[in-house]
Amino acid sequence: MLLGIFGWYFLFGETKETEYMDLRLGVLTDSNIQMINVSPERRMINLVAISGDREVWIPGGLSWYKSDRIKKILIQERQENRAKQILFYNFGFVAEDVIFRSEWNGEIGNGELIKYWGLKGWLNYRLNSGNWMLKKEMVDVGDDGEKLDEIMPRDMAETLLVNQDTRLIVGNVSEQNGLGSFVTKSLERSGLTVMDILSVEGDLNKECEIRSGVISDKNRIMEKWLSDIFSECVRANDAQLNDDEIEIYFGRHWAEMINYQSYVRTF
Repeated sequence: MLLGIFGWYFLFGETKETEYMDLRLGVLTDSNIQMINVSPERRMINLVAISGDREVWIPGGLSWYKSDRIKKILIQERQENRAKQILFYNFGFVAEDVIFRSEWNGEIGNGELIKYWGLKGWLNYRLNSGNWMLKKEMVDVGDDGEKLDEIMPRDMAETLLVNQDTRLIVGNVSEQNGLGSFVTKSLERSGLTVMDILSVEGDLNKECEIRSGVISDKNRIMEKWLSDIFSECVRANDAQLNDDEIEIYFGRHWAEMINYQSYVRTF
């Protein structure tokens, strides 16, 4: 009897460890970059593949390379930890994890599903995903940023963020031209809405800072989302902010950390 109860709990009681609804994975292969969002809430599986000839930017000093070279370069330079940054700063995609494969056909294995979703989420996926909508998009060399601006927030954004009404303001305290717009583009592709971009004189004397008022259900999810993306940011309380407002400021040290100049000089 006890064994049966334990087995039932182990199979059906386990839930996904994170509070986000979707499973978002990046996949680097020998020929391209791919991203997948599996959303039980929307009953959709969205996959975006980046052409191997399309150039992407590697933050931290490695500059621009074609998509089909990214996996090899990161392994050679022992900078696999840059993979999540590449997906966010180039496409606005916030991956829970990035998988390295020689090739990939879009199928997520049972082991990976159980790892990220637990047995309950895996079983739900296997029982119901046959009726979910599968959508694939290819981003080619000639496609401009407008295609990504349309695809990413519509198909690849975290479901919990889609209906968030928190006001987000981005502040550029780095004295680097265009840094605020650069970050804003990735944030909006990830599903957030930036209400304003501020250029602030001076310096933070730190990488970046996330400011919020009293933590509430309105801003808790977004603050966690920002903290997951920008783990180097410090968090600060600002009593002047309402519970539906968050501000994030980027300083000179942050611009140097990602080597923002290597992005700018390409254009």
